[in-house]
Amino acid sequence: MKRILKCLCISLILFGCTTESEEKNVSKVVEDFYIYLNKKDFESIKKISTKEVDRYIDFVSTIGDDLVQVKTIDINEVKIENHLAKVDVKTIDIYGNVNNYKWSLIKEHNSWHLMELEEHGIGHNLTEDDIEYTKKAYPKKVDSIGSDSI
Repeated sequence: MKRILKCLCISLILFGCTTESEEKNVSKVVEDFYIYLNKKDFESIKKISTKEVDRYIDFVSTIGDDLVQVKTIDINEVKIENHLAKVDVKTIDIYGNVNNYKWSLIKEHNSWHLMELEEHGIGHNLTEDDIEYTKKAYPKKVDSIGSDSI
């Protein structure tokens, strides 16, 4: 009986550590997103995202200098089930606006990647028409040596 209890305790400790470690990994990916967003480092965002998120990143990159920076990031809840995670995040931008988001992440090749973002209370999903409209309203600028800049 002592042996069974000992094995059970060890299993619980190992499982608890793994879950806590995974929660930290998931939280880091979400936090990195906002850090990269503030730096306008869209290529780094794409490295921690799936193809589904890439279209949002392309849309956001067209905003350029009008992109509002995030001042604080609070991870409120992380739920992990197998290779999927849900994260509730509260952000406050430099103007004091509070936004609540729910991120979905997927674990691919032992790394967590952003899979989907939805803002709480907003039922509008970004469409291809939204992206095309933004590209027309905010076309890429070309500098004097011919490289693209935003």
